Amino acid sequence: MRLSYLLSGATLALSVLGCSFVTSTHAPMVDTLPIGACNPFPCAKVTIATLPELPGAFTSEARAAIRERVDRALYAPLDDGQGEISRDRFLESVRVQYEDYLEVKDADTVVDWEVARSAFIIYANEDVASVVVKNDGFLGGAHGFSDEQIFVFDGKTGNVLTWDDILSPDSKAIFTRAAEAEFRRARDIKPMETLEEAGFTFDNNTFTLSQNFALTDKGISVHYNPYEVGPYVMGATDFVVPLDVVGPALNSSVINVAHLHPESRSL
Repeated sequence: MRLSYLLSGATLALSVLGCSFVTSTHAPMVDTLPIGACNPFPCAKVTIATLPELPGAFTSEARAAIRERVDRALYAPLDDGQGEISRDRFLESVRVQYEDYLEVKDADTVVDWEVARSAFIIYANEDVASVVVKNDGFLGGAHGFSDEQIFVFDGKTGNVLTWDDILSPDSKAIFTRAAEAEFRRARDIKPMETLEEAGFTFDNNTFTLSQNFALTDKGISVHYNPYEVGPYVMGATDFVVPLDVVGPALNSSVINVAHLHPESRSL
């Protein structure tokens, strides 16, 4: 059985997606698009929340580069195939995979699919923006999925800042130890217990920093997706290394620590 797809009747809504540090008053535009007939026939429902307005202090080149990078994550196709990444190709990848699913599943066991992609700012000042691209859904399996990509963007160039950019060269090892302490606190791991004994799968049983981190006025928020350092059942791990710990470790030639303090923001 194959269903023709329908990309019409988009429902538009405005919402703020849990953005505790957002400096922009602009909310993302949210589109909900059905692929298939829906009610009573099965369908796949796709929800896309696009990135809100970026700080006006950013250069035009930076804003363009940031939107291009965020769109690559927001519209990455389900099949992870090569080629141009676009909204249309992403929707087509959902349609193709859902129709393949309908071909192999018994009609009595077919369920609706849900795929949600959202991009939002969790913190921004005149220098940087921390942006999350969230990917959630259910594709008819044993459980749903949820993962996040987090980017810290430079407001002048639009480049993605890495740990090596934001931490001073002689501070990364010290910061990593502080981050491991916060990871252990978040996961209630005893001081003498190894990460492996606690159920985690870091290479060589050695803590490493996730590439998903956000610079905020609270400190550096670090996120590990499900499966990243442990089985799915353990879920995601989030923690914050506080600003008073982070401050001395930051590379002052890249990050202005004074601008991170809430009272300094003027956006």
